[in-house]
Amino acid sequence: MLHMSKLDGTLKWKHAKHVLSVLLLHVSMLISALMTACMSSVLLNIRVRRNSEKSRDSQEKTKQRLSKKAASSTNLLTRSPSQSIKMFIRGRPITMYIPSNILNYEELRMDLPSQKLDLDWVYGYRGRDCRANLYLLPSGEAVYFIACVVVLYHINNQTQRHYQKHTDCVRCLAIHPDKVRVASGQTAGVDKDGKPLQPFVHIWDSKTLVTLQQVGLGTFERGVGALAFSSSDAGTFLCVIDDSNEHMLSVWDWNKNIKHVEVKSTNEAVLAVDFSPTDTNNIISCGKSHVYFWTMSAGTLTKKQGIFGKYKKPKFVLCFVFSLTGDVLTGDSEGNILTWGKSAADTKTLGKGAKETFQIMKQTRAHEGSVFTLCILQGGAILSGGGKDRKVIRWSADLAPERECEIPEKFGAVRTIADVDGEELLVGTTRNAILRGSFSDGFVGHVDEMWGLATHPTQNIFLTCGNDRQVCVWNAEDHKLDWCTTLEESGLCADFSPNGGVVSVGLSTGRWVVLDLQTKEVVTDLTDGNEQLSVMRYSPDGSFLAVGSHDNFIYIYNVTEGGRRYTRFGKCTGHSSFITHLDWSKDGKYIMSNSGDYEILYWDVASGCKLLRNRFESKDREWASYTCVLGFHVMGERKSFFFYDFRYKWFLLRKQHNEPYLRGCARARVCVKQSGGEEEEDEAGSGGWEEEWSESARKRETGWLSRARVNVWKGLQWEFYRSAETKTRFFYHPEKHCSGNFKLLPARAAAPCRVPALSRSGGKYASTREDIKNQQHFWIRIVIHTTRETVIFVFV
Repeated sequence: MLHMSKLDGTLKWKHAKHVLSVLLLHVSMLISALMTACMSSVLLNIRVRRNSEKSRDSQEKTKQRLSKKAASSTNLLTRSPSQSIKMFIRGRPITMYIPSNILNYEELRMDLPSQKLDLDWVYGYRGRDCRANLYLLPSGEAVYFIACVVVLYHINNQTQRHYQKHTDCVRCLAIHPDKVRVASGQTAGVDKDGKPLQPFVHIWDSKTLVTLQQVGLGTFERGVGALAFSSSDAGTFLCVIDDSNEHMLSVWDWNKNIKHVEVKSTNEAVLAVDFSPTDTNNIISCGKSHVYFWTMSAGTLTKKQGIFGKYKKPKFVLCFVFSLTGDVLTGDSEGNILTWGKSAADTKTLGKGAKETFQIMKQTRAHEGSVFTLCILQGGAILSGGGKDRKVIRWSADLAPERECEIPEKFGAVRTIADVDGEELLVGTTRNAILRGSFSDGFVGHVDEMWGLATHPTQNIFLTCGNDRQVCVWNAEDHKLDWCTTLEESGLCADFSPNGGVVSVGLSTGRWVVLDLQTKEVVTDLTDGNEQLSVMRYSPDGSFLAVGSHDNFIYIYNVTEGGRRYTRFGKCTGHSSFITHLDWSKDGKYIMSNSGDYEILYWDVASGCKLLRNRFESKDREWASYTCVLGFHVMGERKSFFFYDFRYKWFLLRKQHNEPYLRGCARARVCVKQSGGEEEEDEAGSGGWEEEWSESARKRETGWLSRARVNVWKGLQWEFYRSAETKTRFFYHPEKHCSGNFKLLPARAAAPCRVPALSRSGGKYASTREDIKNQQHFWIRIVIHTTRETVIFVFV
């Protein structure tokens, strides 16, 4: 027993010893794992700390390197004998030399001004491709649109007001039954960043120009094609047809911005829509080969197509009106006026279940060619406007002709008619004119894109030319067209001689002509190459004319006999792309030019049109104008400032004598300068700009030409400034999108705007902020011209 007891004790001891060793092994392994983890964490922290220290060291080294570079750059700008700035435009290095009289480049920076331009006058009307866009309000104002502006023109007072809330071109108008509220629809577009802008309809008060409602944002596609207010219910509903493939027709309670019903209209073009004057539930639309009669009921729209039956179906039904008897009168492309009246249903034609519909009751032969417009007068008489025959005919209520007159051919066909007082009329034409009464008054615009703009050196007039081959001279004082003549080819550029007696116009085929302003006759007709001309520029004394062409050459002519005789002097050869801009030096001996591939070249004209290889020698030369968009004096804040689109042709205007001038720069900025002083700028649209200041110019009008329009802006107080954030000289405004040029008009009475000017003392630029602030002010007027539409906007 004792032996067994000792044996059990030994076994227990061995078992305990084994368990203890196992426990010790596990504890050792756990401690080892913990130590490994700690060591890894320590190593990781050390590595992170080392990387952080390396990053800080790198940042410090980068800061030091940048500081040294900045100091070196500052020394270069202020002390280097070859001061220059290099910028890259689409990968091409552009070197601009800083004038030696600028002592400290950094002190030229200033803050942006807060002032904006106010639109003062718009020359033009969009009649070429729009319909039913001219109405007369009880206030005595005619309302119409051009580009993105709706114009309210007071006929008797000769004044304008403008609704400017649209973001792209307006395409249609509708007047509320109260004759106060107006609906205007626009097309889709893009913003300054290239992002799409959706079309919509604005309803606004014509008395206050306050927007009351914005309808359909995000609903319409491509644009708004036709609009109409209901009339039998005091204008509660608004009918809209968009420009999508299906031409969606929608009816809105515009006060609540609620869409009641929407339906596909047709895949064909829709030209007009309107409510029945006696029943809001009845709507009519017309367009290519159709007239539709719509019935609105229980949230749906039911369509019935007008049947032409024994009458020839026209290619287009262009317009319609409701007669006082309730009939519908349509004008079509066959020159007929069809009278549609209600009649019992014809089940063979319309199908079972049809109750009542409109059918043709009468056909009246009205015009040779299309009937573009119909207008009902208060007494029931009817006015019709013809296309091919350009006639306005007055008809009795039963369509018996009473009187007629013919629009002069130069104004085009009749597009729309507005009744003034039963006798006097307003007529909008297809060549973008609005005519009043005898058709001898009013104003006219270009038919096609406008390219050339020039202002007279001493008179308050300016000239435009474009793809429609018309050369128009405008009176900026009276806001009227003085005269117009037609050339054989499109005019693309123009410039007045310094004596103001003649004007040179460059054409699209390499020809250029000189017109006498008194006789309106061509006194010189010459040709340079076979490519289009892009810029014409007289020397300051008028002894030379420089002609820039798309064949990469600048042709120089001697000018004699007061601008009526021209002889070839030489040719500037050296550009590798087409000429876009050029300027003369004040002494008339040198030329600075830009080309389509962003070259800046200088030429010694007096020495035989010699190219100056060393451009550094021209950095202190004084120029009669700064119309070139490349160079130190027009350098912008951002690189995109120089992303100049040379697919369009831009025009720079010329400074006369020592008067202030407006300087053109690519991408939406206007620079103003006085007698060799520093520049000022403000937003004016994107694109390359041209400028011109005429003699004694203390006011200035600006035309923004884009599809038959001229706009005038006023109320801007220009301020001298430079960018506070960057080292470059001017701030860039990208908000507007227009392409074109600027011109200056001669002085009139004091205008509500002024510009602080910089003086030149002993040939030196004012270089400090205090010097700039102490300069005197002067008054300006501006003219801006764009090429995408023929419109002139004038600003003051």
